Amino acid sequence: MTLTKWQTLLLWPTFHEKAKSFHQAGYEAIQWQEIKAYFEKFKWKHRTPESMRQMRQSIQALTVNQYFDYKQLEASALDVPKLEDIDWDKLLK
Repeated sequence: MTLTKWQTLLLWPTFHEKAKSFHQAGYEAIQWQEIKAYFEKFKWKHRTPESMRQMRQSIQALTVNQYFDYKQLEASALDVPKLEDIDWDKLLK
C-alpha cells in the first residue's frame, strides 16, 4: 500500500509529531519518512484503515518497540551473503 500525495499531505503533521516524540525519547535518527514507510510497507500492507481518523490513531499509537521490531525484521530479510561466499582477503586489504 502506498499513500497518495493527498493522504501524505493530510497525515504529514501526524507523522511529524510521532517523529518528534521519538526524538524526545532519544531516537533522533528516526525521520517522519521512515515512519511513513513503516505503515506503507508493514502495518497497512494488507489492511488499510478505512478513514483518515483511523490512520492518525494508528500512527499516534506506534511505539518505539514496534518500530524497531519492524526494522529488525526488515534487516533480517535482506539478502546477506553466506560467510563461505565472502572473499575475506579482499575485505581485509
